[in-house]
Amino acid sequence: MIETRRLIIRPFAEADRKTTEALLQDRAFMENSITGALDAKGSKQRFDQILLHSESGSGKQAVTLKPTNLIIGYCGVEPFDLAGNIENELGYRLIPQYRGLGLATEAAQAVSNKYFGALFAYVDSENSKSINVLSNIGFSYTGKCSVNGREYELFQRIT
Repeated sequence: MIETRRLIIRPFAEADRKTTEALLQDRAFMENSITGALDAKGSKQRFDQILLHSESGSGKQAVTLKPTNLIIGYCGVEPFDLAGNIENELGYRLIPQYRGLGLATEAAQAVSNKYFGALFAYVDSENSKSINVLSNIGFSYTGKCSVNGREYELFQRIT
């Protein structure tokens, strides 16, 4: 668990399934995702995957708002294939009404501070808000990358 000024970032639990699967099916929440909104089967499979990683302390973690403990999104690090090499990728996503408040920056900073070595993030070139988050937490633009056949802007932070 990670605690910041406004957030608690914690492992997902089975009790979070209904809320999280609904978020994964929401187009506004999944905006800029490589998959887009998932159907019921896809959201169940993705939550199962998140839960499996979360139990081991890795992967996406629930981002909850203090003091309500309301899940407002997720943030975490997962392995991804970068040109044939397995690297650590920082990812985050918030409910739209909580975007633009500095909460993504707060969560991403707290999570990325736990990792040493190279940490990557890829972003759609039109997602300027996410690019700003990465710049604000010390990531540098390194070029372009291809993920699932789509081209993204690639950022890296080395500690």
